[in-house]
Amino acid sequence: RSLGCQTLLTGHWGDQMMFGRGYLIDLAYKGRFASIRAHLKEYLKWYFSEESEVFYQIFLKQLLRSLLPKPLRPWLRRGLQRVQRPKSELNYIRYRSEFSFEGPEYFSPAKFHPHQAEELYREARSPYHLKCLEWNFKIGHHFGVHTDFPFLDVDVLQFLMEIPGEWQNHQGVPRSILRDGMKADLPTSLYERNWKADFSAVANHNITQDLETMSQVMGPDCLLAQHHLVHGGQWVERQKEIQSQDLSTDCLLAWEAADLYSGELWLREFIGTSVSD
Repeated sequence: RSLGCQTLLTGHWGDQMMFGRGYLIDLAYKGRFASIRAHLKEYLKWYFSEESEVFYQIFLKQLLRSLLPKPLRPWLRRGLQRVQRPKSELNYIRYRSEFSFEGPEYFSPAKFHPHQAEELYREARSPYHLKCLEWNFKIGHHFGVHTDFPFLDVDVLQFLMEIPGEWQNHQGVPRSILRDGMKADLPTSLYERNWKADFSAVANHNITQDLETMSQVMGPDCLLAQHHLVHGGQWVERQKEIQSQDLSTDCLLAWEAADLYSGELWLREFIGTSVSD
């Protein structure tokens, strides 16, 4: 801002919009299982094996969901939530069940690739993402700049919903339409790079530095516990887990700790210091 910057462009929603995988369902309905196998195999070159396995599992769930009649889809979602409870002993189930991550149904599917279009539509209309937008706008306003999101541009979304998904990820290369479109302007090292920056160490370091301060708020009688969003006393267990475990592989524990602390501060700001307030 001190240099005259008035607008901040971010890459948020680049993954969601430029690497939609609903097209795999469209390929399945066309019987192109060899193409699906080739695309899933190509993902291995661009992501860790664990992430690629998640993509495969998501594909199977989406395929099953697409085959079920609409009245049975909520039943499937509830069943998967029970099976896939977080490894953490903290009770996130109530929180997640009261906060929708999916957007509304897509009523006008594209003629030739409806599942890809529906996935992008749900991502764009997701209440969770709308909350993220609000948060980003407020942060930008706090620092006196306007925040903009090129990947949520209405013309970009319309274009992506109208083209086949395999054009976006040609031969299984994630975001190939964006990568190839900018080939002439990108350094070769960036164009050929098949990995993403990892900020896990930074997130873990920051949480470790702030644990003592956070623990002064997150006691057994914290508002999260009083509202039964977490079990009383388990923050202490989580704190010990963060301090004792190897945090070099990911920052899932740091994310969970930050979410809990933020939730507690929100409750104190808008609800009060106790349930009876």
